[in-house]
Amino acid sequence: MPLKKTSKKASTRTKKKAVKKSARSVSVSTGARSIQVRQTVVDDFVVIPKTNDDISLTVIIGDIDQTGSSRIEVADVFPPEHRDGSFYNLSIGKCKQLDGQTLLLITSVTDTNNNTNNNRTEATVKLHVAENVIYVRKMQSDVASEGDTETYIFNIKLYAF
Repeated sequence: MPLKKTSKKASTRTKKKAVKKSARSVSVSTGARSIQVRQTVVDDFVVIPKTNDDISLTVIIGDIDQTGSSRIEVADVFPPEHRDGSFYNLSIGKCKQLDGQTLLLITSVTDTNNNTNNNRTEATVKLHVAENVIYVRKMQSDVASEGDTETYIFNIKLYAF
């Protein structure tokens, strides 16, 4: 089934079998105004080496005046952890123990600038093995106004080969 084109831009450098993306939007009333909370789900498959090297995760909350947080989890390997803002080279486990596991990453990005010409949210996710970047996905989404949030949900299935 072909993917439908959306306004979202995604770039990636990785070996992957399939990618599925979907988006949905919810309005939340906060008294005087309503904000939009949108979700984008990305399902990826990544080939990792059959080694005892560490895999580390980097999440960059991007674009001007944005705030964000992430929840990271790999069942039975990396317990749920919450991180505010961008973070770099967080070890999530060794390649051999991550074979067949799914990395669940939920990153919420809120547009906090008051520039009506720039209502874009952005998050970049990278996986590293040693000095090598094995996965990069940059997600961007335009939101309606300041205070709106885009939540990017990454389900990244890891396979050793």
